[in-house]
Amino acid sequence: MTEIWKTIIVALGGYTVILGWLFWWIGNRRLQSLLAQEKGQIQKDINRENAKFLSRHQKELEELKAQFTVEESIRKILADSFANAQSNVFERRLNCIEELWSSFHVLRDSMPSFLTYVDILLEDEFKDWIKRDDVQEIFGDLSMEKISQMIESLTGDIEKVRPFVGEYLWSLYFVYRAFSFRLVVFIFKERQEKEPKFFKNDNGLKQILRSVLSNSEFDNFITKEIGSIQYVSTLMESKFISHVDKIVTGKSSIQEGIEQARNIMLSAEKTIRESPEKNKYGQI
Repeated sequence: MTEIWKTIIVALGGYTVILGWLFWWIGNRRLQSLLAQEKGQIQKDINRENAKFLSRHQKELEELKAQFTVEESIRKILADSFANAQSNVFERRLNCIEELWSSFHVLRDSMPSFLTYVDILLEDEFKDWIKRDDVQEIFGDLSMEKISQMIESLTGDIEKVRPFVGEYLWSLYFVYRAFSFRLVVFIFKERQEKEPKFFKNDNGLKQILRSVLSNSEFDNFITKEIGSIQYVSTLMESKFISHVDKIVTGKSSIQEGIEQARNIMLSAEKTIRESPEKNKYGQI
């Protein structure tokens, strides 16, 4: 075998071939070494750039985190402030609703005692009853001036709570007040008439009630033979309590019922303003 290789080498030019192969091998090793070095340098450059990139973005990330923390703190402060403000407003609103409810009760309990008699009389009985001499004593020294003073003392500055209670609750109170005082004035005036009318025949009273009662509720008022005044009082208070319950439980807001309240107020005010008995009966 060795003899064969010797023969081949001699045939190819001997040592010239060996040297050529040796130079090629050395050059190839050198090239691989240079490529490895270059590859290593490139990798170092990449690692260095990556480190710079990560460092820069880590800094930016920390700045963003710090900014987010500040903004989150600001949002929390604002949210807490808003919650406290809402809580204070809601508490103020409940206080005003309580004040309006108290005014409801004061108004109901301060009505003249003759309304109690009127509420248990049939229409024919009323016409005879109000003309009796002993009944006239019930009215005592009541006058339109005293009725006006009673209106002022019972309502006072209650309108200051209106922005806080909402238009619907206010409209209930407004209608109940208008109904109560018109009823007092109507009966007070009719006792002096030759042919006194029953209060259910007063168009002004009926129109005031129509502004807030449903058709069935109004029909009940008209058809009840006795207790219709107490029926209106109980019904208005029930509507008031029902709406307050919705407010307290979060099922209603101050905005709810605004259109309904607006219609109630417009209808009641129009009735009072256009009533032909307005000047005759004074302030209602």
